[in-house]
Order: sequence, then C-alpha cells, then structure tokens
Amino acid sequence: MSIQKLLKSSTIIKIMANENLEDWKMKPSVYNETILCAKEFLDKELARFDSWNLADPGIRQIFDTVRSFTNSKRDGVGRRAIKKCLGGSWGTKSRIVQDTLNTFDETKAGKIDAKVIDELTKEALCINNR
Repeated sequence: MSIQKLLKSSTIIKIMANENLEDWKMKPSVYNETILCAKEFLDKELARFDSWNLADPGIRQIFDTVRSFTNSKRDGVGRRAIKKCLGGSWGTKSRIVQDTLNTFDETKAGKIDAKVIDELTKEALCINNR
C-alpha cells in the first residue's frame, strides 16, 4: 500500500472519529465502533510489515520505536497507539479507549456475551436520552 493510500485511510478514520467526538456527543456504541475501527485498521497495517524498518512512514509515526512496533505486532494494538492514530481530543480518552479494548477482549474470549453489550449500550442510550 502506498503512503498516499495509507494516509487516506488513516486520515478518513481520524476525521470521522474527531467529528463524532466533537459534534455528536458520542454514545457508547459510537465510541466502541470508532475505537474498534482504529484497532482493526492498525492491526491490519502491522500485519503487512515484518519489521519497523519496512513499515510505511505513517505507521512509524504511530509506532515511533521498534519496541512499540514489535510489542503491538505481538500483543495487538493498544490504547496509546489508538489514541495517537485518532488524534485530536482522543488523547484525553484513555479510560474510554482502555475500557472498550477490555470489553472487546473479554467478548472475544467468550467471557462476555456480545448480546449483553448491545443491551447495555441500548440501556445507556435510553438513560442518556431522558
């Protein structure tokens, strides 16, 4: 993938994430989708490269050391990389990003039923709209 295509994809994710954050008083489901979209994008980008030196410049900006690149490639993308990818006001959303990642991991491991997350999100939406 060329740097232009990489920048286009990451820029689109960043713009949409920041517009949602600033303009729409984000609901839990939107936080979740935004964070998981960034994670999926970064995980796919990491999978494309065997080493930090071969990675596109855009990826090297997010994973600014060989260690962070290697650890994320091995363990999956974490909170810091997602916040850096999304930029803007996302830098202050550490807890939300981490909570979403924890919920995603527990759902994936079968510890939490995805239907329960959907129901809790709907309930939170009802409470927020009262």
